[in-house]
Amino acid sequence: MVGSRKSYRIGPEIENVQPAYLFPIAGDYIIYSKPLFRVKRGEEEELVECEAQMRVSLQDAAAVADGTRQISFKVLEWEAVGNSKLLGGELKYSLLKSLKSQVTAGSEVADLPGRMIVSGRFGAFLNGEIVDEHKGKAVGVISSFPPAKGDLFDISGSRINLGNISIEGIVCKCAN
Repeated sequence: MVGSRKSYRIGPEIENVQPAYLFPIAGDYIIYSKPLFRVKRGEEEELVECEAQMRVSLQDAAAVADGTRQISFKVLEWEAVGNSKLLGGELKYSLLKSLKSQVTAGSEVADLPGRMIVSGRFGAFLNGEIVDEHKGKAVGVISSFPPAKGDLFDISGSRINLGNISIEGIVCKCAN
């Protein structure tokens, strides 16, 4: 996860940039974010902020039945890494399989802001050992694509229970 931590388009090159209120032209993007997890062990708890990088392949926008537009995308890679004092080391989540992900336009006139859903099957690792596999989803309203700093995603559906240890997703903020 080396770089400026500013999300960006990695290709292919485009000649005409879309206005900020429209979906971008199909292509691949790197998106940086900071997911926040609550770790509990017995009566102790801590918040673990991870550094995450996601690579997506965005399709062209298509019209949907209600008159708005939507873009589908495939998550090619995603990994979030943080350190937990309670767990004694590294907490890591990695994408195992991409599931249906999309951005739905906010209106018939302007695509953005829009509602983004990122879905996948994820693995949770503690100190390099896989401890859980589960379907997960992040849902939020984005003001631009790639998402801008300050755009937030709800990840509260992500919860792992390992005996007296629980790890629960709270929120994921874009790190643009």
